[in-house]
Amino acid sequence: MRNVIYLGSTAGPPRTGGERYDLEILSFLQNNGWSTNCLAPPSSPGVPFLLRHTSENFWFLREVLRLADARTVVLEDLHLHSRTLLLNLYLRAGRRTQLLGILHHLPYHDLGSRAYRAIDRALVRLSLSLMHHVIAISQSTKQSLSSLGMPSDRIHVVLPNATELPHPVRSPLNDGTLHALFVGTCCPRKGVDHLVRAMGQLRDCPLTVHVVGDLAIDADYAQGVVRLAHEMGLGDRVVFHGRISQESLHEQYARADMFVLPSLWEGYGIVLIEATAFGLPIVATSVGAVPEIVQDGYNGLLVPPSDAGALAAALRRVCTDVSLRQSLATGCLERRRSLRTWDSVGKEFADLLDRIAS
Repeated sequence: MRNVIYLGSTAGPPRTGGERYDLEILSFLQNNGWSTNCLAPPSSPGVPFLLRHTSENFWFLREVLRLADARTVVLEDLHLHSRTLLLNLYLRAGRRTQLLGILHHLPYHDLGSRAYRAIDRALVRLSLSLMHHVIAISQSTKQSLSSLGMPSDRIHVVLPNATELPHPVRSPLNDGTLHALFVGTCCPRKGVDHLVRAMGQLRDCPLTVHVVGDLAIDADYAQGVVRLAHEMGLGDRVVFHGRISQESLHEQYARADMFVLPSLWEGYGIVLIEATAFGLPIVATSVGAVPEIVQDGYNGLLVPPSDAGALAAALRRVCTDVSLRQSLATGCLERRRSLRTWDSVGKEFADLLDRIAS
């Protein structure tokens, strides 16, 4: 039996699509003969960044060495790269432990400062050089890895093109207003501020946007976006639901008339798969892996990132053109036929682990 130690950022329920992917993979491994241990550092609110990351480096080192043996595979979410550097350097110095990374998107896409991005890019390069293999969740992410100099024979792709709802039932509100749904963490990379500004250009359009996702991960940004919506007089047309249960999320999908994702970057976009499963016309930005899921004019409309005007124009088209809306919905339903189950994704991942960790 192989021993897998997973290193993640949280031990709680998944807050993001990336955490959902990792959880589904681990659940499959646990249910199919793999011994798994999941490690996430204890919460330390208020601790300065440098001190917190230093202590977490020593925490991961101690915990992994306590659990690891010669047949251990360390499976690491690479968003932890600055917190596992000491561990990775130690493991590559002489132990036989296999180091495998999971990369959803390059971490520095979440950083605003150019200086921080440059420093983080250097740390990412170092972390990648220590990995035996990296598993990317999209072709776009694979290309990002290649651009950083990682050899192609050490990069593998396992797509999360899965849903547990093969035949969801739509139940739109039909209340005279169209409802657009956004699902994702309320943070700068998701471009929610651009969505609010786009709604400011659609005052004559019977459209309400429902923003579903964690408002606490980047509380300053989220509070600023909520404040912006109220300052623009959009309090009743941009509704912030915060983080909700999976059952409530499915109800939001079922009631929506369209889906919108104005991200500045996406490593994949599991929410786009969920929207596809529900047959929702999609308006999204043409960044990262989004064009791998959304074909412009077929199952959605693609617009440039950070462009509230283009986003507003696309939303207006979907709102006002019934035939377009129906055509895009049909495209999504056709795409839904190619979606697979999470067990299928888990099996592909487990088979890959067997091959590369042998």
